[in-house]
Amino acid sequence: MGTWCRDLRDKFIWGDAAFLNLRGFPPSNEPRGLADFTDRMTPQGQAEMGEMVTRAIAASESFDGQLAVVNGPTTLACAGGGVR
Repeated sequence: MGTWCRDLRDKFIWGDAAFLNLRGFPPSNEPRGLADFTDRMTPQGQAEMGEMVTRAIAASESFDGQLAVVNGPTTLACAGGGVR
């Protein structure tokens, strides 16, 4: 399990070493582009994430779901967050 912070408007993600490792990335303090993560998802997972985040932004609500990751050691990731 890891922790992360997302900037959905500018499409960046910052994650701790555990979060990045779960997705097959080396540790870094620099933000990564959202596409770095979505490119590692199944097409269905990409579509589900896009819908989940778009609904959350439009309604200023929280979101959660499970997303399939196909590259890296993790095959299923839970995602959740809130919109401010």
